[in-house]
Amino acid sequence: MEFRVLGPVEVLDRRGPVRLRAAKQRALLGVLIAYANSPVPQHLLEDALWEEKPPKTAVENLRLYVYHLRRALGDPHRIAHRPNGYALVVRPGELDADRFEMLTDRGTSALAAGDPRLAAGLLHEAHDLWHGPAYADLDHVGPLREEADRLAERRQVALEFRIEADLAMGRHAEVIGELTRLVAKHPLREHLCGLLMLALYRCGRQADALDVYRRTRAVLVDELGLEPGEELRRLEQAILSAEPHLTGTAPAPTGQQPNFDPQWTVPRQLPAHTPRFVGRSEQLRVLDALPGGIAVISGTAGVGKSALALHWAHQVADRFPDGQLYVNLRGFDPSTAPITPAEAVRGFLDAFGTPPERIPAGLDAQAALFRSLLADRRMLVVLDNAADAEQIRPLLPGGSECLVVVTSRSQLAGLTAQEGACPIPLDLLSPAESVALLAGRLGEERVGAEPGAAAELVDQCARLPLALAITAARAAVSQALPLHALCDELRDEQSGLDAFNLDDPATSLRTVFGWSYLRLSEPAARLFRLLSLHPGPDASFGAVVSLAGVVPQRARSLLRELAGFTLVTETVRDQFTQHDLLRAYATELVQDEETEDERRAATLRLLDHLLGLAHAAAVLLEPTREPIDTITEAPAGLTTADEALAWCESQHRTLMAAITFAAGHGFDDHAWRMSWAVADYLNRRGHWHDLLASQHVALSAATRAGNRCGQAHAHRELGRACIRLGRWDDAADHLAQALDAFGELGAETGQAHTHLTIGWMLEQQGRLRRSLRHAEQALTLYRACGNRAGQANALNAVGWCHVQLGEYERALPCCLQALEMLAGLGDRLGEAATWDSLGVAYRLFGDHAKAVAAFEHALELYRGIGDRYFEATVLVHLGEAGADARTARENWTRALAIFEDVRAPEADRLRELLR
Repeated sequence: MEFRVLGPVEVLDRRGPVRLRAAKQRALLGVLIAYANSPVPQHLLEDALWEEKPPKTAVENLRLYVYHLRRALGDPHRIAHRPNGYALVVRPGELDADRFEMLTDRGTSALAAGDPRLAAGLLHEAHDLWHGPAYADLDHVGPLREEADRLAERRQVALEFRIEADLAMGRHAEVIGELTRLVAKHPLREHLCGLLMLALYRCGRQADALDVYRRTRAVLVDELGLEPGEELRRLEQAILSAEPHLTGTAPAPTGQQPNFDPQWTVPRQLPAHTPRFVGRSEQLRVLDALPGGIAVISGTAGVGKSALALHWAHQVADRFPDGQLYVNLRGFDPSTAPITPAEAVRGFLDAFGTPPERIPAGLDAQAALFRSLLADRRMLVVLDNAADAEQIRPLLPGGSECLVVVTSRSQLAGLTAQEGACPIPLDLLSPAESVALLAGRLGEERVGAEPGAAAELVDQCARLPLALAITAARAAVSQALPLHALCDELRDEQSGLDAFNLDDPATSLRTVFGWSYLRLSEPAARLFRLLSLHPGPDASFGAVVSLAGVVPQRARSLLRELAGFTLVTETVRDQFTQHDLLRAYATELVQDEETEDERRAATLRLLDHLLGLAHAAAVLLEPTREPIDTITEAPAGLTTADEALAWCESQHRTLMAAITFAAGHGFDDHAWRMSWAVADYLNRRGHWHDLLASQHVALSAATRAGNRCGQAHAHRELGRACIRLGRWDDAADHLAQALDAFGELGAETGQAHTHLTIGWMLEQQGRLRRSLRHAEQALTLYRACGNRAGQANALNAVGWCHVQLGEYERALPCCLQALEMLAGLGDRLGEAATWDSLGVAYRLFGDHAKAVAAFEHALELYRGIGDRYFEATVLVHLGEAGADARTARENWTRALAIFEDVRAPEADRLRELLR
């Protein structure tokens, strides 16, 4: 079924258009589509059908309309009745408005990533979905007007992006006629005027381009009393000066950052490799011969796939001067979910220094940006432990200069068939190679003295490299023990450990693991078992201490014992991991040898540790954030915001896994509280998909626990995540539920926070008057509960809304009052932001002296707290408010140095200003 709203509202099924004769039936359908998959309250539907004057029989009539609409759609389940209203079920791809927004997002991301050809194709496809104004035949229905206006604005912005893409491909003459009509229709849209000026100039019509500027300025001055914006003024000056760069690039659209072009830092992500690598000469030869493309190293668990990939990668690193990327996709880890393509792509983008605000929301757009960054570069990409082809396809670069090495237990035949990958199957080591591996670990003399025993050890380990490595570690610990004695021990333990057939290398590992495990002291063996309870990929030292329930010195000693038998590996300082087969073995043992109470007690200690640190980090990162009730004390270790941020980044994957693990094992209070604690970190760093996923878990956990406070916080954080991802309807729904929940609890601070978030959402949508009302509601609530920090934030928000509305006389008192309140709180970050807001307001008001003074105050505060990004931002503002070009150049030059150092996208725009 297909639903169309980009024009007259239509529904199509397999037979063609669905006939909807009654006007109210069409109005009902339109409102349900506008809120697709979300319950529409009955009062809203009544307003739509009867324009706020419903008859006494409205409830019965509405049921009748719904009944007839279900029959017309031919599916009684299409309209679901929920406790809080009716919801139309719309599946992915069925609604043209959804397809339009998806294509628009992908197109704008492609344009930002420097691929105008792809952008133009996507945006043309998005444009072709329109058949008239949105909800064209339902413009009389009140609840639809706002949605129709929103879609119309998105259509206009998408059109401007499409024209910009056309210009970037040299289609200057082709777009002049279209731009001329659009500028005549929308004379106040400065970006359109700028595009027309550029197109005319590139066609050799400099005088016409300048005439467009003069006419646009006249309209702005006559109708609004405003001069053209800075972008248009700079374009006019560039045309007057015939600056060379005008012939090759279009101006950045309003609100759109310039293309991200990092000051390239060569990533070197390869982990350490096995120093005594042996064998695999044929496979190494095949890899050496590959000029580029994809190689798939496949084989059973423990056969040495990762060892081969990393050994070869280190050998040829100099062939890839632009760097090496690595990710362990954990496709077969028994206790941790595989890395998603989105997580892997995001990690690669972070490795390039891509600022979070420049990373698009969707996986497709992120993958496109990744491919753009790798275009024309020679890079090696190692994708280790892949589960299947779908996990790695978004991670494949598009150019021919890169080489991708994939390791997997699966042969990934689809990559060979569709992407032309080179398959490199890996079998067991030969007997000679196996003996060489033992000799490399134990020494030629020791192995040569007992060749028969060495050969038997090789047979007992089934020539599997992982088993041989563990056996060698056991032998190295017992230097005085002859190899034949080790053979006897392994042979005896085989039967006692319920060993499987040695012809199957994957199952014979239990024997080899058990051989080392039984040599451990009981405390070390217990720690080995308990490590399998850790939900994340790596365990920090503090987490190990918590799991074991021992003092740190004792835990350090036990870890050294495990490392001596190669049963745990320290990847970086105080971070410990295990091969996934070892984790599987430890998981069996912990179920057999630890009681349920013992397992639960260890898990509780670990979750208490993680929650305590996460809560401490949250408060350090945002000191004015109102803390929640804690259920555990914070461990010692975090004292500054920098330490808190570093800890969150190092434990990101573990925290996400722990939230899911806690919710799935009956620790619901830990789950929602941990989600609350990491929310600000995830938002600040741009991990909005993780924020969304963790808060969904939190909402379910808090609901099961009957904790209304947890539900309220989860709904608000879900609202924030949805705003970041452009899911406006979902955001509005969650924020409404957050308001209800905080209202039931009498939590005025929570309600105020939520009103500020709603105001931010409305500001992002350009609905400034409604945004202002919510900021004012937040201010009232903060005053009622005596929250001075909140009042200051709300006053700043109110002032900022007035600035954007051009109401500078009303903006200044709000910002000044906010500053006065902040002065006594020690919140230097808030003070700095408010001084900066004041500076912008003063500058737009025309008081340049006060603007400069305000910016200098902000600059001093930002420098004091070490916030270099906002230091540079204020330097830019200071340059804009300067009295002469020399001062502006000095400030912008200092700002540019900082932006380049932190790899901020604003560096490109600043270079243009300086030119």
